[in-house]
Amino acid sequence: MIAAVVPAAGYGNTLPILSSDASDIEPALFKPLLLANLNSLALDYIARQKFRP
Repeated sequence: MIAAVVPAAGYGNTLPILSSDASDIEPALFKPLLLANLNSLALDYIARQKFRP
């Protein structure tokens, strides 16, 4: 999974969407951090597969 920020629009059923309605609890500062964390999981998986002996 490669995470990305997408605008609020209609998408097909193949796009899993993680949304947050509590904007006062989660400041806008934490959303890019969550995106980076989700992408690091995909990068870590690919790196482990590539460098496996």
